[in-house]
Amino acid sequence: NVLVSSEEDKTTLKVIDFGVAKATSQRLTERTLYTQQGILIGTPEYMSPEQAQTTALDVDTRTDIYSLGVLLYELLVGALPFEPQTLRRAATVEMLRIIREEDPPKPTTKFSSLGDAANEVAKRRHADIPSLTRQLKGELEWITMRALEKDPSRRYNSVSEFAADVRRHLEDEPVAASPPSR
Repeated sequence: NVLVSSEEDKTTLKVIDFGVAKATSQRLTERTLYTQQGILIGTPEYMSPEQAQTTALDVDTRTDIYSLGVLLYELLVGALPFEPQTLRRAATVEMLRIIREEDPPKPTTKFSSLGDAANEVAKRRHADIPSLTRQLKGELEWITMRALEKDPSRRYNSVSEFAADVRRHLEDEPVAASPPSR
């Protein structure tokens, strides 16, 4: 749930709720609210690998980092990391395996695979294909892929940490994310 509002020619985006990660250290209400173990909840395209586990015991706020990473990816590339049609056509077990095990393509790889649609994506971002490809490479790609790490311990630990890296990139400062290494 992302709210987009516009006031005096200024657009504001607010993430309202992903609806899955929940408070882990305090009660939210007098009633107990819980997600039943083993029940699939969420939109597959934005679902973190730990949500795709049958136990879902490791779901914490880093699952929201993954979903925010998918949003960033979509904003940058104009497409989701995993093709919605592929996920939706697959049997549930296969869909969950893809989410858990397959690495999403880097933004530059996905963008270059868009074919004719890449022109429209670039145009909407006030760029041409070569300049958008250059913008996606390097730190912006590192930030995005860190948010989409399969292992939650390798993702950003908090939304503020993720936002700080995006802010540093926008201000041409060094970012905490780095390219994959051995």
